Amino acid sequence: MTIEEETICGIWIAPEGRVFLSLKDTDNARREVSLPFMPYAWIPEAAVPQDADLEKLLGEGPLNRLIRFTNIPSYQQFIDFHRKIRDIENIASLENQYLLEHNQRMFQGM
Repeated sequence: MTIEEETICGIWIAPEGRVFLSLKDTDNARREVSLPFMPYAWIPEAAVPQDADLEKLLGEGPLNRLIRFTNIPSYQQFIDFHRKIRDIENIASLENQYLLEHNQRMFQGM
């Protein structure tokens, strides 16, 4: 059974950049998994740092880049600095970032 077929009953993002999930399958069996996680934000082209893991998004909207960070401190430092001087968009809850990225919900199907 894959994570997509199980129900997420708990989620926590660790500071070192791992997501910990508590999962329930259709037989009510529980298991815990740990996976890598890279926080992200939507930014304008002008805010792109040199060493970023960057994806150019389709279209010409003002926030046309998705930037990913290898660790949470770098992400938080970038957000704290750039939020004051330009438009950026981020999902404040890292747990919600993970759920959105993987098209998941807490307690889905329960």
